[in-house]
Amino acid sequence: MLSLTKAFTLIELLIVVAIIAILAAIAVPNFLEAQTRAKVSRVKADMRALATANETYAIDYNQLLFQNRQSRAVKIGASSVEVFERLTTPVSYLNGVGSFRSPFKSAGVLAGDDLTEYTVYPANQLDLSQIYWYCARNNGNANGSGSAQWGRTDPKPVWYFTHSAGPAGRQYGMNDASANMADDAGGNTLARSAMYDATNGTVSAGGIFRLGGSPTTLAKALYNAIAETQ
Repeated sequence: MLSLTKAFTLIELLIVVAIIAILAAIAVPNFLEAQTRAKVSRVKADMRALATANETYAIDYNQLLFQNRQSRAVKIGASSVEVFERLTTPVSYLNGVGSFRSPFKSAGVLAGDDLTEYTVYPANQLDLSQIYWYCARNNGNANGSGSAQWGRTDPKPVWYFTHSAGPAGRQYGMNDASANMADDAGGNTLARSAMYDATNGTVSAGGIFRLGGSPTTLAKALYNAIAETQ
């Protein structure tokens, strides 16, 4: 008696492969989107922790932290002390400060008055690609955005911001740019161009910022632009 063995035909196999490919095409972008959103959430959580420590310090000492000249928030390498290391001793406002690293990497930093000057990080400073930056601002110039640097005689910081590269991998050196921003449409346009906005897609250009304190002058384009993203 003849016995027939049941098996898939080539057409059936091709249909199954096509269905799997379609499902993968749907699932992979959604997974990548979720991964990006998780990284953004981590950056915001890190910045919230840094801000809480800074503002707790300000309550005790009646001043926010001054920034270092290079504006780095957390130490890179072993040779220098950066801003938030000051919060670890003698009072421990912040634990494990060395673990604060942005999950987003950047090959360099955009700076200058119009944020178009681009400096690529040298090979021996690639850790800078994951740094959080800290900018302490005072009312030392007409724009109310002069940097309040450690060891100088500038007025005390009255507001500050921390920032990181965003999903597009762009970091911004805001010291130069913010000193030239006016509280007008043009100034806000420049400021907003540096702000990450997830409503334009999770890989939109712009860095992730967090704001603290309050400027007392009228010119606050950068402050207002950051506030709009929080």
